[in-house]
Amino acid sequence: RRLSMKYVDKINKIISSVTGMEGPYANLIIDTLLIIIFVKIVQKVSYFFFSKIFKKNKTRFNFRKKVSFVCNIFLVFIIIIIWEDFLLKFITLFSFVTAAIAYSLRDTIINFFAGIYIRLAKPFQVEDRIMICNHIGDVVNISNLSFEVLEVNSDTFQSTGSIVHIPNSKVISEPLINYVKVFKYVWNETEVKISIDSDIKKVKGILYSIVNNNDIIKSIPGKMINELNNNSSYRIYYNKLEPIIYTNIKDKYVSMNIRYLVHPKKKRNVINEINNQLLKLNEEGKISLYIEK
Repeated sequence: RRLSMKYVDKINKIISSVTGMEGPYANLIIDTLLIIIFVKIVQKVSYFFFSKIFKKNKTRFNFRKKVSFVCNIFLVFIIIIIWEDFLLKFITLFSFVTAAIAYSLRDTIINFFAGIYIRLAKPFQVEDRIMICNHIGDVVNISNLSFEVLEVNSDTFQSTGSIVHIPNSKVISEPLINYVKVFKYVWNETEVKISIDSDIKKVKGILYSIVNNNDIIKSIPGKMINELNNNSSYRIYYNKLEPIIYTNIKDKYVSMNIRYLVHPKKKRNVINEINNQLLKLNEEGKISLYIEK
């Protein structure tokens, strides 16, 4: 103990000579530095220890984010406790300084507390597909002040490769669409234009055969039933989960909209497969697609 106090006194003298601070203030700086070092060491040891336990990259990533968040919150509260007496003595000055800092850093402060909201309320998580501020993408990272999404093209449903950096405060001020929060699947519609003189009943039977035999689509209704049964947070129900085709007569053609459940990340693959089969059937003369001229 005497040896450790001896080194602390030496550090205290060094800080006093460099900064001009004497007495308790130098001790407060030492205590602050020590607690920061201690928390960082605990953080690194936790990373190392649990990286040996968790084999999946996703699990390790989520754990690192949670540990970092808890350590940062703990560090802020401990530093406030350490400097409590000092702050109380200068409460008036501190209030003015805090107000000035809060005004100049208001966006940062809002983003910080919005980050706490995101972690507690979980409007989305890493890997969720969301839409916010007219950006659609898969969440790849959530930090204390912002989150990032891997952008997805709204027409092709494919990744653009761009990372969009979005402040956490946008979750509070902007509408947010989460495509997978309650269920993994969303409704999608594919329009098929058929010549008006076609055998509509026969064509509809062919379309049902295409969509019901699709490897991705056909297994989803059963999975969706399980998700509906296990959902206790939202009052959501559907009368029909199987694919259905709606017919609409236009001036020059018959519009058939195939409505089906699909995972948001597989929409383009399904549309591509359906269209390829339609083109093949059209070439074989089994259906007659309407092509606008």
